Amino acid sequence: MLGRLALVWRNGSRARVLILCAVMLPALAATAAPPRAAVAATCVAPSPARETVLLVHGWNATASQMDTMAQALRCAGYQAYSVPLPVVKPATGLPVRGVFRAVESEDNYVNAATIRSAVAVARAADPLHKKVALVGYSMGGLSARYFLHNLDGIDAVDKYVGLAVPEHGTDPPSATPGSAALEYGVCNYLGWAEGGQMCRDNYTSGPNETPRRNVFLEALNSGDETPGTVAYTTIRDGRGTSARLRGSCDVVDPWASHLVYPTDPAVFAIVLAAIRGASCGGTVIPDGAGGAGPAPFVEH
Repeated sequence: MLGRLALVWRNGSRARVLILCAVMLPALAATAAPPRAAVAATCVAPSPARETVLLVHGWNATASQMDTMAQALRCAGYQAYSVPLPVVKPATGLPVRGVFRAVESEDNYVNAATIRSAVAVARAADPLHKKVALVGYSMGGLSARYFLHNLDGIDAVDKYVGLAVPEHGTDPPSATPGSAALEYGVCNYLGWAEGGQMCRDNYTSGPNETPRRNVFLEALNSGDETPGTVAYTTIRDGRGTSARLRGSCDVVDPWASHLVYPTDPAVFAIVLAAIRGASCGGTVIPDGAGGAGPAPFVEH
């Protein structure tokens, strides 16, 4: 198993090897939310192991952002790993946004291709299961779904779970509390390959600016938003509709805080149910309905 992990997750000179142990998910909740007690995950070792689950982190982060959820999924018997994306800046040198640490790619095209490679290696290393499950957090969900929708990934994946993903782009400033700060502070600041691909189509930062056409989101959401036989689940806080997908199971957790989705125990319970193939715990969105509205997306 350790050899397999080193094979899958060697990225340049870096190898990610996660050791299974019992974990306790921290109880992190939104302000004024009801108590969310920590969920203890009791490690089990089913034989054979359950399918592989690959987790993709969000904007301005590294693969370690998803390690807590990956460990919890392992304790539930799944082969779960955080996908390291290409490092675009090492931890040395000038700080990135005030922090001295490595930063992984924020270009969804590059990241989708990386996910494709990771899925291929994971499938080759797990002959007992023909397909894998994908969990994408925030902007990472855009990369994961681009792999499914635009890189013919649907034959290799049986489940997609999106955690607060701006599937149809960021909020208009008037739509959701806090959205103006996001667009003015992020969309005005970021380059196209630094997270700008998640900014909504026709976004403009001022009356004299030509609206930006987001060809990435156009391609991602053209035609069938949930193609193939993949079971799609979206998890959001209910403040907007951008995170919904036509043909998906839409689960609303009104107390979820965007920044702590990867460690929130209630969110993990929804993810685990989706990976296990349980009946939809939310609303099944018909193919004729969908998003294109504001997203529950605030990440710094």
